[in-house]
Amino acid sequence: MTEKRSRSAVGVYKSQAGLPPGTLTYYNPSGFPDTSIHLTMYNEKDYDFVPPDKSEASYVHLREDHVNWISIIGYSNTELIEKVGQQFHLHMLTLEDILNTDHLPKIEMIDDRLFVTLKMFTVYSSNLSIQEEHVSFILGKGYLLSFQEREGDDFQIIRDRIKASVGKTRMKGSDYLLYLLIDRIVDNYYLTLDAYEDFMDRIEEELVHDPKPDIAEKILQHKKQLTQLRKFISPLREEFSRLLKDESRLISKSSLAYFQDVYDHLIHLSNTLESFRENMNGLMELHVSNNSERINSVMKTLTMIATIFIPLTFLAGIWGMNFQHMPELSRPWAYPAALGVMLIVGISMYVYMKRKRWL
Repeated sequence: MTEKRSRSAVGVYKSQAGLPPGTLTYYNPSGFPDTSIHLTMYNEKDYDFVPPDKSEASYVHLREDHVNWISIIGYSNTELIEKVGQQFHLHMLTLEDILNTDHLPKIEMIDDRLFVTLKMFTVYSSNLSIQEEHVSFILGKGYLLSFQEREGDDFQIIRDRIKASVGKTRMKGSDYLLYLLIDRIVDNYYLTLDAYEDFMDRIEEELVHDPKPDIAEKILQHKKQLTQLRKFISPLREEFSRLLKDESRLISKSSLAYFQDVYDHLIHLSNTLESFRENMNGLMELHVSNNSERINSVMKTLTMIATIFIPLTFLAGIWGMNFQHMPELSRPWAYPAALGVMLIVGISMYVYMKRKRWL
């Protein structure tokens, strides 16, 4: 299941109701880290990493002719995030969107910067739980700001590639770095859908061979989760479509092809999500059909038993009236004869229904 905060989205919005626009608030679940700043600076020949800084007076010093990746991890220290925003001249409404973890994906140009906000998912296939994380990026000339809720993220592999100077990373600009980070997030979307595909295969096998009593609840629960995933993936596809049409000057033509590739992946993911939702509906219909078939089978069996016993009950009712002048009552063989007649009638009806393939 999707990991949920202890307060609903509605509750979070209610807590912000009445506050002035641009007021920075963040509900920090237990276990989430304090805000820290990680600075990575590199070019084709040089690489430097500045250790995390949690100081309130922290000021990011950028290097010219370098790609400056400023990674802010943890949203709890809103004052520190506000100071970073002031240094980079970010609007308070932009910072508010960064801290609003229920915000839908969005890509927009703000002055001379590109703002991107989206969701990152980490799936645990053992119980099909999904950890959801709100991630935002600010792309500027020569730098990239990234905002994440948690430590231990999937971006470490990109940091390692930069440090080891693997591939084209050190030879390209901050726009290519933005592509790498978003592509990493989209790759995790594929892992999430792969886990759901395995789940649907298991559920289908279970429905056919050994349905459990709680299987309908599982299907409904995961169908809701797919709807939640669609809410975050489909808008991102639309935002990427608009980004590619606008051709932001912050994204070079050489990097534009990479963003087009991400867009193609998002189209495929959206189509796959729709297919999975239809498959979930099909699984629910199969479950309902199986239940109906089982109920029909039970009712059919009960009906056949009742049908066989109707004439026997009729005969028993006649012989049970105890009229004075019933010749059968005085015969010594009357009782076994009556049982024999009932047995013959019952067997005859069973054979008749068997030939008619009612059983």
